[in-house]
Amino acid sequence: GSRDGFTPKKFHELCDDKLCTVTFIKIKETEEIIGGYNPLKWKTSHDDYGEWGETKDSFIFSFKNKDNFKESILSRVNDASYALFYHNRFGPTFGESDIDIRVLPENNSKEYDYCLCQQESYEKEIIDTEGVFSIEDYEYALAKATCIVPITRPKLLYWYGDVIGGLLGWCPTNDLLFLDQIT
Repeated sequence: GSRDGFTPKKFHELCDDKLCTVTFIKIKETEEIIGGYNPLKWKTSHDDYGEWGETKDSFIFSFKNKDNFKESILSRVNDASYALFYHNRFGPTFGESDIDIRVLPENNSKEYDYCLCQQESYEKEIIDTEGVFSIEDYEYALAKATCIVPITRPKLLYWYGDVIGGLLGWCPTNDLLFLDQIT
């Protein structure tokens, strides 16, 4: 986000057609990190109504702050038909509104101007914030069979990658390879 920009276009350039991504989102003016795991490929839909991605294997998560992982929440998908949402004006979107990151068309903005977390398609509410919030930063990583491989140089992944990796049985962050080191 802070390096590559906060636009759906950049998100889709970096993440479309890549399997098994993990998204980390830092909520502005808080210590909270939210995110999700998508086992499918992200894609751009230009359909006015977008497209749904169906999977039972995705999940979303939140951390209250980087120093206390005990307050973390892991929420698995309840309604696999609405696990993921694809649209050219949306960034990483999980569920109907469980993590909803987008650009509203009436605002003529290129950067995300509508971010919401409201429990719909996943088991649990992952944040206490009601209504729309702003993003301070966000990052993506590829989750391989043996490692989480960051798409960009991570700061958030450095803090939280071990926890997500532990949940899924992947390698610790000090064993990570960055995409710019292997491409």
